[in-house]
Amino acid sequence: MGDLSIAQDLIDGVADAMADLGASRVVRIFTEGALTPGDPGAGGARTPENLSVEALLYDYEDQYIDETTVLSGDRKAIISIGPLTVAQIGGIEPGSLLVDGADIYTIVKTGEIEVAGVVVTMILQIRGA
Repeated sequence: MGDLSIAQDLIDGVADAMADLGASRVVRIFTEGALTPGDPGAGGARTPENLSVEALLYDYEDQYIDETTVLSGDRKAIISIGPLTVAQIGGIEPGSLLVDGADIYTIVKTGEIEVAGVVVTMILQIRGA
């Protein structure tokens, strides 16, 4: 494993950049509850948790829109994960939501940027409802 201070420096750098370029948004993750013994096929109740993050949203360049993996209208988001716990970062997955004011996007794909085995930021593919 590499130097963890470098990873922390990058986390801090992303947080600074997002404070200058991004805006406060909410990532809504879901935790699956316990199964009901009398009805296990129903699944557990999903509990939402709203995480305040700094994020920069931007559009895909036309050359990447293939209407299969990346649809017209899909966007990307870079988020600052500095204030989040490891469990919260792990909860950011396809199906989670990114809320930008009145606009709600579904997270389609996540990409973690790691340094020395530590996640320093995430890049999300998001799709409007």
